[in-house]
Amino acid sequence: MNEINNTKTPPRILVVDDDLAMRLLFSEALEPEGFDIVEAENGEEAIELCEKNNFDLILLDVMMPVKDGFEACKGIREISNMDHLPIVMVTALDDVDSITRASEVGATDFITKPIYWPILAHRLRYMLKASHALAALRHSEEQVKQLAYYDVLTGLPNRLLFREHVQYALDQAERNGGGVAIMFLDLDNFKQINDSLGHDVGDELLRQFGERLIRLTRKTDTSSRRDANDPGIKMSRLGGDEFTVLLTGVSKTFDVGRIANRIVTGISSSFTIYEHEMFITTCLGISLYPLDGTDIETLLKHADVAMYNAKSSGRNTYCFYDAAMNADAIDRLKLENSLRIALENKQFQLYYQPRVDVATGEVKSVEALLRWHHPTLGLIMPDQFIPIAEDTRLIIPIGEWVVEEACRQVMLWHDSGYNSIKMAVNLSAIQFSDDGLKSTLLNILERSGCRPEYLELEITESALMIDREHSIEILEFFRETGLSLSIDDFGIGYSSLSSLKDFPIDVLKIDRSFIENLPDDTRAGAIVSAIINLAQMLNLMVVGEGVENEAQLDFLKELHCDQYQGYYFSKPLPENEIAKKLTKSKRREVVS
Repeated sequence: MNEINNTKTPPRILVVDDDLAMRLLFSEALEPEGFDIVEAENGEEAIELCEKNNFDLILLDVMMPVKDGFEACKGIREISNMDHLPIVMVTALDDVDSITRASEVGATDFITKPIYWPILAHRLRYMLKASHALAALRHSEEQVKQLAYYDVLTGLPNRLLFREHVQYALDQAERNGGGVAIMFLDLDNFKQINDSLGHDVGDELLRQFGERLIRLTRKTDTSSRRDANDPGIKMSRLGGDEFTVLLTGVSKTFDVGRIANRIVTGISSSFTIYEHEMFITTCLGISLYPLDGTDIETLLKHADVAMYNAKSSGRNTYCFYDAAMNADAIDRLKLENSLRIALENKQFQLYYQPRVDVATGEVKSVEALLRWHHPTLGLIMPDQFIPIAEDTRLIIPIGEWVVEEACRQVMLWHDSGYNSIKMAVNLSAIQFSDDGLKSTLLNILERSGCRPEYLELEITESALMIDREHSIEILEFFRETGLSLSIDDFGIGYSSLSSLKDFPIDVLKIDRSFIENLPDDTRAGAIVSAIINLAQMLNLMVVGEGVENEAQLDFLKELHCDQYQGYYFSKPLPENEIAKKLTKSKRREVVS
């Protein structure tokens, strides 16, 4: 609409009357007052003009042929963007029934004949000002609604609107039958990205994540046409990196799993955030109505539990809730509480597994592996508590203790004459992205007296590929410090040949999944051969992990693999037992 006296464009008025004389009178009264007049001689013509043009106000005669004013008003209101346009009925009828009918079809006001022409322009100006004021109020209300119900960053519905959507879906399902599914998901390792690269990068990642989530839930698996069996889908951002997807009209669990798989697979493609290429994964938990709950709180809680179960299964996957997970969630919480005091109560211990020269059988280094001696549960293996430590960021202080203890131990060995032994320590993705990592390592080296060349840091492919440029910067710092660097579990992550070429590393460790079925698995053998050839071309040392028998070792020997690690030589052992292995290796070295 046009604002009177505040714009060069005059207010545009549509005058609709079958009487030519009346149309002329309206024009003569209003045009000198600054109004732009457009005429129509019946209701049907008025509707056609409104479909093709914008008007600020309509003067609509009631008694007309073809379509009278009541029919015309109703038709105009049905046109898009005409629901708030001021429509003034001009009538000689002043009975209550006509006024009521005019209101029912959407008239804003009415003027009775005979018209008092001298004040008509003033009355219309007042109506337009009132209309503009109402439009501004509606706009303000829409803004308030947007802030109240939608996430500012992603534009997705927020927690409040999501809850309303869920409640409506549950009410409909209870009345009409049908299923409802809630998916709960978050970004793996989001906090470390936010902490290491800044909130601007984190916010942009969340925004792009939301956009991709919308695209993924709008696509079908096999065609551009939505499958008739696809459930209705609504997304939301609950806060932080937590998102939800609501599926309504669910008839088959298979359809839910198909959509979940589409999301998980699609999210794992790279994101480009301010020139940072990132590989992000997500874990997704699913609860179903009425199987897993009949109210919002229960369904959300169970979807959240299922998501954490997916995380413990290795991340980048989805999981349906089942009742047994509640007990697992309680056990996890107990373990988390115990983990918070394990460090100060000195419940951790390092075990060591040798890395052996394939050709000579000599121990060249050992890998430090963490164990937790729980006061009531006994020995707890890393796969049971490391994911919890990472989720709670307790991995930062625990990891610092591991590195310092490993440095202390390798120096004791060197002081005892084992001068060729190096110590390898794993860094999790959380540690690798921690801003304090550089200073922490330098301080540990200084306190322990450990020379940098005695220490090797092992980082997984997936940790390096979260932010390739940042990883290269950190690795170059470590290289300049004198530390050795290895990629752990190579072959199962996201790195490409071009990325590998750019990473300043020294060692590739072939993941045990490729070793375990050698030499019978020809496909695995071909992959191992390719990795060893690649490492040799890049002048990298290569280590085979998980060697458990002589046949596997012989296979690696034929391919000229440098070192191996696994139960065939030794399982991980505490310090007092691993010393015997080192002594035997030293004797072999002396003899040779």
